[in-house]
Amino acid sequence: MASVGRSGVQRVRSSLAGAAKARVAREDEILRQMSDVFKELAHLSVDVGAVWQSVESLRAKVDAQTAMLSELLGVTTVVDAERQSTELLGRLLQSARARLDVLEAGQSSA
Repeated sequence: MASVGRSGVQRVRSSLAGAAKARVAREDEILRQMSDVFKELAHLSVDVGAVWQSVESLRAKVDAQTAMLSELLGVTTVVDAERQSTELLGRLLQSARARLDVLEAGQSSA
């Protein structure tokens, strides 16, 4: 009877040892996979950092271009106003010349 009990205990121990080894093997595989995942996350983090720096650089360039465009629009407005002023002065000059011509023609005939 004692040997039957011992052999049962041995089988239980052996079964538990096998289960423990299998569990350790699974945990080792999970840890290896997690390690691979963390390495990939580290690479992605570096890549995201590089992309973020590029985006910030582009944003600064866009801001500079926006400022230049705003300044150019201001210059365009000034040039347009000056063009309109020149056009009005030209019309006034034409009107004054026409009046002078009429006056001179009136004095010549008199």
